[in-house]
Amino acid sequence: MRRMYAQRNAGECWANAWHALVSSERSYTRAIIGGTDEIAVKYGSIPDHYHETVLVNCGQPYILVILSGAVNYNADVKFVQNVAAAAKKIAVQYNGQ
Repeated sequence: MRRMYAQRNAGECWANAWHALVSSERSYTRAIIGGTDEIAVKYGSIPDHYHETVLVNCGQPYILVILSGAVNYNADVKFVQNVAAAAKKIAVQYNGQ
């Protein structure tokens, strides 16, 4: 994610990849953390597992990686959202907002 962020303006290929990350809509964390251009999300699943990797560009940017269980590719949505909410709370406190 850090490399993607650093390279996002380094040509059309990088720009397209970055646009896909900031435009992803199926994320369970995006609605909790908020933002569009300020948050890039890569999500996916394999049998029994769901993940989201999130880059949040705020006062003190951070990367959040959530690995959770899944049943038949269905994520444990509540767990993912609770982790995202906790991370956001920590980031807000850290940034003094």
